Amino acid sequence: MIRKDNYVVYIGASQIDEYYRADRWPDRGSKCVVKPMEPMLGGMIANAACILANYDHKTYLLDTLNYSELSDFMITELTK
Repeated sequence: MIRKDNYVVYIGASQIDEYYRADRWPDRGSKCVVKPMEPMLGGMIANAACILANYDHKTYLLDTLNYSELSDFMITELTK
């Protein structure tokens, strides 16, 4: 059992994972058309922190971000 007065701090960089959809898997040496899907916040450290937080454990993520729309998106998604 996890005590409620304990917490975990994750230190690492968050990333944006980009996903693409293809109608078929291309054969070696061939090409296919892919369509971009919605990007999602990810990265190994952020994903692990989010998983533990979903178990109702006090969790913090220490990261460095610049001032940009992408950073605003990441902050918004991580606080959910």
